[in-house]
Amino acid sequence: SERATARGAGGEIEVIPVAIDRIALGPLEATDVRGAVAEALPVSLLGQTFLSQIDSVEIRGDEMVLR
Repeated sequence: SERATARGAGGEIEVIPVAIDRIALGPLEATDVRGAVAEALPVSLLGQTFLSQIDSVEIRGDEMVLR
């Protein structure tokens, strides 16, 4: 698989770019989302390619509210 480098708050990590046909989070759905698999991360992250397809994204303290 093709590998790439991504940069985040903790520095650079190696990732494998992927194409996600469909991703759903409860009733919210996005299609044709670019993503990356990062073995070095202990958590999953939602990126801008997913969030940009959601109608409403709010940050309330330490919570993210999606509608």
